Amino acid sequence: MEKINNKPLSYYGLVLMSYEGILNMPSRMGSTFYDWGDYLQPLTDKDDIFWAERDFKMNVFFDTRLTSKSLTDVISELKNLAEFQLNSKYGKYIVTIKSIVTKKYSNGAKLTILLNENQPKFEIVTDNIVGSAKPILNPTPSEHLTIDGIDLGYKFGFVINSIKTLDYLPNSKQLNTTTFNQSKPISNYRNFKVFQFQVTKIFDDVPELAEKTAEFKRLLAKSGLRNVSSRNKIYKCFLTDGFSVVIKGNSAKFNVKLNIDESL
Repeated sequence: MEKINNKPLSYYGLVLMSYEGILNMPSRMGSTFYDWGDYLQPLTDKDDIFWAERDFKMNVFFDTRLTSKSLTDVISELKNLAEFQLNSKYGKYIVTIKSIVTKKYSNGAKLTILLNENQPKFEIVTDNIVGSAKPILNPTPSEHLTIDGIDLGYKFGFVINSIKTLDYLPNSKQLNTTTFNQSKPISNYRNFKVFQFQVTKIFDDVPELAEKTAEFKRLLAKSGLRNVSSRNKIYKCFLTDGFSVVIKGNSAKFNVKLNIDESL
């Protein structure tokens, strides 16, 4: 049951409509590599990996028939909450409310509640899990994708939508550089090539989706470099930006971007 601060949504006169970004993986906090001037060194040791806070949205409908509270009272009570636990069908999260946007209707109002999770955790949901993911083989060898030898179709039930390797330096930004070899030219604009892919998971059971998403997060959050295999080629990759998950009906679409390390 959905609960805000250990109270069911009906206590506030609310009905859940949807979540946006609740399964997103947070980005890494701080530096993720060191620029030596002549090469870039990924920072992938356990002591170098920290996860940034993340925001996600909860869309609810305030139904005047469910409570004697006024909309103004409900919004005021929600905004006055300190950090609290959100119980959702996707798991439990310790969050604060950043903002509430309201759109009024004749019989109530739609509320978009922006939540902030200060310390994201990659938890597994264990309630009412129905079996494990059904093996889904990729339709063609050209779309075969493994990470550290794990087939994403078989392990997570992902269908590969697209794979894209960017062979140029995208989204370049100016960085402060330090080098001990002054004879090497230093570029002020450096970045990694990226390995980008999109996968979809069809699910019948929400806890099973949350469980597989949490497992996938932990795989990408491991220290060291990931061995990504695609189209008979292996890339050494690491994650910086996290990933997004868009849920529509009984399908969840994952958009993932990994940095490619070519220093070895």
